[in-house]
Amino acid sequence: MLLSRRALFLLSLIVLGAIAASLTLSIGKVDLGVVGGTLVYLGLIVLAGLFAKRPDEIFSPDAPPAERQGWVSLVFVALIALSFVRFLIALPALGVEADRMSNSLSRPFGVHLGLLIFGWAVCAGLVRGAQRDAVELDERDLRIRHGAQRLAAGVMSCIMIGAIVLLVMRGAEMQAWLRPLVVANLLLGLLIVRHLTECLYVVVRYWQARR
Repeated sequence: MLLSRRALFLLSLIVLGAIAASLTLSIGKVDLGVVGGTLVYLGLIVLAGLFAKRPDEIFSPDAPPAERQGWVSLVFVALIALSFVRFLIALPALGVEADRMSNSLSRPFGVHLGLLIFGWAVCAGLVRGAQRDAVELDERDLRIRHGAQRLAAGVMSCIMIGAIVLLVMRGAEMQAWLRPLVVANLLLGLLIVRHLTECLYVVVRYWQARR
């Protein structure tokens, strides 16, 4: 098994926390969003600690560096994507305020995004440092990377064609999404989708090779 039970438990905790953080529900006086966000950060801190002290308790010893980096990227890009979708859905409802770079949604989202990117860089660096003597990329790794890039480019093309068709057919209903900063955020979302697609492809290909 590539991931240890401890790693799977931490990933499950992070996923559940991310889902709870995306909800606007409360149970009594308990805000599920706050609880979920706390679980995500605690899970990521423990995960980073394991990467630093006991990397073999996360991945099996025979896992190549590219596969390990693929899993790290998938976890963080998925968290970024989930947070971004929540931000993007709420953005048009701000109306005129959505045209300002700094608004009531962009500030907390920017802080959250910065923390996730910082955590991603730290974990990726720890994983890379644990296998300094290993071959970074072999021929199989390069084939998988090129396949991921081709798939991501295809997904991007399909999304852009779909967006054009939607604008042509329902342009009047999409006016709230055509504000300059909303469009800029949508383009940023395309880049996140592209990278998420690449990460998913890489992880799935390595998983298939292990079967």
